Amino acid sequence: MRPTLSLLLLLVSLLVAAPLKASLEDIRHAQALLGPGTWSQLIRIENERPTATYPRKTFALVFEFNGILWFYTARDGTQSLSLFTGRVEKDRNNLHPLLLEIDSGFTRFKVIKDEDYVPAANRTLPNGCFLESMAAARVRAARGESLEQAGILLYYAATGNRIHGHAVLAYKTPGGVYVDDSAGPRSARIGENWATSPIELARSYEPDLKDRIVQARLVPVAGAVPASGYASWRASAVEPGQIDSSRSL
Repeated sequence: MRPTLSLLLLLVSLLVAAPLKASLEDIRHAQALLGPGTWSQLIRIENERPTATYPRKTFALVFEFNGILWFYTARDGTQSLSLFTGRVEKDRNNLHPLLLEIDSGFTRFKVIKDEDYVPAANRTLPNGCFLESMAAARVRAARGESLEQAGILLYYAATGNRIHGHAVLAYKTPGGVYVDDSAGPRSARIGENWATSPIELARSYEPDLKDRIVQARLVPVAGAVPASGYASWRASAVEPGQIDSSRSL
């Protein structure tokens, strides 16, 4: 695992009781959620130090969002892959050093050829809350909806001696502030005004958790302008630089 001082590692997972089987089907479904307008690549990784999280043959999806590359597996959810902003083209062409930062056992990988894939309407993506939130944003953009503010809200809550992370799409329209949650059946209105910080936004959505929410970040989506200083990364062009350090979850 990469050091937390050199990378903002965003690990977005919905933990489940039953063991998950990381499969090519899950990865293809994840890629389909992104749509054709997002650069992505399916890979099969050979792991010489297999674990329950990353077996000997690990299927993964690498994709670009908000000026950096991200990494998704069915067992572990989504985390940032790039170490620096402003280097996405270089990162695309040199994935292996970045994969080794995820796990030192990732000695080799192979790109999987794209194939036509039609996702089942009722299929649930394991640990897919980040990608499901991206898909919700894409659907709203395709409808031409006017979003005054919008971003993928990542928040982390302490439950016992563990930290659990979740991601939702948060957005503001003339009618108020709403959240689309892949774990819920419909959009939830959480107030009239956009909160002044991501953690306040998360606590507005999850009032029962209150002070147990220990960290929150907002990753802006295209088509909305976040308030100055509000987000972890911006959807506009980013300057080269190291990604902010943060808690590794």
